[in-house]
Amino acid sequence: MNKRYALILTGWFTLVAICLSATNLTKISRGFLISPEGVELPLQPGQNRTWQPDVIKYYSWEGFWQDNTRTLHEYDGMNRLISTHDQEYDSGTWQDYRRIDYSYDLCGLNQQIFTWYYLNHNWMPVYREDINYSGALVVDRTNYSRINDAWQPTMYTLYDYDGNLVIFTAIYSGNGGDLEPLYYYYYTYDDQDRMIQLDINNASTPPQPYMRYLYTYTAGSHLDTVTILNYEDGDQYENYMRCLYSYDAQDKLLQLLGQQYTGFWMDTDRLLFSYPGGEQETEFIYQYYQNSAWQNISRVVQTYLWVSLEEECLPSAKTMIKLYPNPCSETLRIRFDTKLRGSCTASIYNARGQLMAKRILTEDTYAWDLRDSQGKRLPSGIYFLRFEGMGLNETKKLLLIQE
Repeated sequence: MNKRYALILTGWFTLVAICLSATNLTKISRGFLISPEGVELPLQPGQNRTWQPDVIKYYSWEGFWQDNTRTLHEYDGMNRLISTHDQEYDSGTWQDYRRIDYSYDLCGLNQQIFTWYYLNHNWMPVYREDINYSGALVVDRTNYSRINDAWQPTMYTLYDYDGNLVIFTAIYSGNGGDLEPLYYYYYTYDDQDRMIQLDINNASTPPQPYMRYLYTYTAGSHLDTVTILNYEDGDQYENYMRCLYSYDAQDKLLQLLGQQYTGFWMDTDRLLFSYPGGEQETEFIYQYYQNSAWQNISRVVQTYLWVSLEEECLPSAKTMIKLYPNPCSETLRIRFDTKLRGSCTASIYNARGQLMAKRILTEDTYAWDLRDSQGKRLPSGIYFLRFEGMGLNETKKLLLIQE
């Protein structure tokens, strides 16, 4: 396993962590799309694929391609991924070292993910991820680590949308205690709903710019260039890295070229793609540019299974809750698009994840005076309102500006 991390996680920083993440904005990874910095974006409608991964094999270059690790995928009778098994090649045999299990609700939405490691001849639970939805859209994700035989939260990710497009993500991090805000992500799209800019801010008070991703597209709407800029010296963005995409005449991806900016753009690494099995097999080779030549580092071969994904059970992604005005300075009004049949609980959290107030809503429209549970007016800042009850499980973001 250490060999794999040395070859993949470290050696692939520029291309795999940056360029492939942007490429996967148009591909499914079991219901979620991988984005920069390892943060996952909820699946957008119409992006289902009928070829699902079967076996992924990883090779290292030692003068020849040497078996390293492989990932086996297991599906249930509804073609849903229920488990992946990671194995290392050691002394001529494949040895288990990690397993990831997936569970779903009645509509096929992935609600929980468990990660196990094979230690001392036993499968030991190590990580867990819980996922909540509003309709078909992800509301939040909570990551846990197994510490002293108990699940302790280590990361929390909250999403906000405009229609079906994610426009804001808040990342909270910690180590078994209170989670602290870490990053805020702001997404910008063009008139074709393609992401053209991602701004990442440090979650300080006030938030400070940290990094920016710029996306350009070909005439055929394929990714052309992803440029990454760092916020330097507290006053401007400067070029840092970029990834250039090349395609063949059939619009199949042929190359991802990674470059770093050092006063000029310098080649650093690349991924070379081929399709020996048509739609049933994809291969890419990772190379690093060193001593004026391209050096083989690793190779990945992925085979696919033909499956059909059903979505008939998925509820509408249209929200039924509106906050106005937002930003707000005096009285916030909460309005439901449909008549309430019972009661709904609204919990108000600050940007640190602390519960500030809770209200029981029984009317279609509710006015909140922006006071906490002790009757004190809340200070300016970003707040999150969580609505639960009557089948609701939705979170909305509020910007409070006290005059």
